[in-house]
Amino acid sequence: MEWSVLYRFVLRDFPGRYADAILGRQGSGSSCSWILDLELPGSNLLRQGSWLGLVFTGNQFCWLLTTLESFVAYRFYVLNTTTLKVIIADDHPLLLNGLEHCLSDAGYRIIAAVTNGIEALAAMAKHQPCLAVLDISMPGMNGLEAARQARARGLEARILLLSQYKNLSYIARAKSIPVDGYLLKENAVQDIVRALRTIEQGKSFFDGDLEIIYRLEVAPLLRKLENLSPAERRILLCIARGEDTKAIAEGVGISRRTVEKHRENIRRKLDLDLPDGQALNRWAGEQLDLLEWG
Repeated sequence: MEWSVLYRFVLRDFPGRYADAILGRQGSGSSCSWILDLELPGSNLLRQGSWLGLVFTGNQFCWLLTTLESFVAYRFYVLNTTTLKVIIADDHPLLLNGLEHCLSDAGYRIIAAVTNGIEALAAMAKHQPCLAVLDISMPGMNGLEAARQARARGLEARILLLSQYKNLSYIARAKSIPVDGYLLKENAVQDIVRALRTIEQGKSFFDGDLEIIYRLEVAPLLRKLENLSPAERRILLCIARGEDTKAIAEGVGISRRTVEKHRENIRRKLDLDLPDGQALNRWAGEQLDLLEWG
């Protein structure tokens, strides 16, 4: 992973004879303020020629200048912060443009802005960004699959997913990949910088109540689904897809009575307090995405 840092250094009341020597001009001898912009790798010490070194001391730095006459150290201030490489992917041009401007204004370096998951994955492999912002719903390859493949390939970018929905399946998949964050699009403009700052530090960021939804709804349901036998999981998926008892029996090759027995076992193992069989149909239909994924 490549990191670079853009620093702007301001040396105030810098002795004119040293500034003149560095800039290669005839000296005026008067003091001056001097501005230097450098884009550097994230190392602790750099030298240019025989006279320049940067020593990192917290959020301040020492400018070391060696001359024949003396050794001089000056303190100065950093005006710009670390610049991280970011790729963003969204198939909506207005949102993509808005994200690009928002993140650029926040000091991030946008190295690729693409409109589908295939391009996003290619950009992640080519540019090795520190951060990737991926919309979940994109043509060709969605953000979840792009994130999964990025992890499988060992790409080190920290990944923030964007979505319009608090979809249980999306949340479960995001956690299983795993990604570093999940942000709802309704909060993207005001919260995306905060989300990226959080995942930069190695922490996860799941928007609003998504973490609570996962902990209280998704994770318990996934654990209960693990208690179902393969036959019961197959029957439940058929129910979720809207098949009735007769169709399930014919499709699986079992009797209707066996299907009904499976339905009873499913309700019991999932601890579903439902009034009738149709209620199970409705509940399973609401979980279709999660059941197809799980």
